[in-house]
Amino acid sequence: MRERQNLLQSIAKTTADYRAGELDAPTPEHVDRWIKQFGGAVQLPMLREMDHVLKQTYFSQETVSKYFAHQIAHKTLAGDKPCDFWRAADFLDIQQHGHSQSDIRELFGDALMEKCGFSIDDCGGAGGAFI
Repeated sequence: MRERQNLLQSIAKTTADYRAGELDAPTPEHVDRWIKQFGGAVQLPMLREMDHVLKQTYFSQETVSKYFAHQIAHKTLAGDKPCDFWRAADFLDIQQHGHSQSDIRELFGDALMEKCGFSIDDCGGAGGAFI
């Protein structure tokens, strides 16, 4: 029983920021309600596998934000004057269904504001890269 509780806690912790602001943060009780839709014999193996997969593939907002902040100053990508590069870049906003593009734009925009002092909406210009 202790392993099950540890897995419920681990899964809830790993996904704590999933759709933050839209949904309540997952709790061990929430994960337990979810897994109970499956037969008792498969619940523990499924929890083990879900915990393993999420730890390998789930990207937290913090991880993604740090990645974007690093990319803003990446010399190979943005050159010697990264803020000039990003200021000229045109950020596409063309997704018709879903929210992933706007979510990514928001996270990248936050990093851009922190590193360069301007927002994605301030970017774009002739000859700029399309992102």
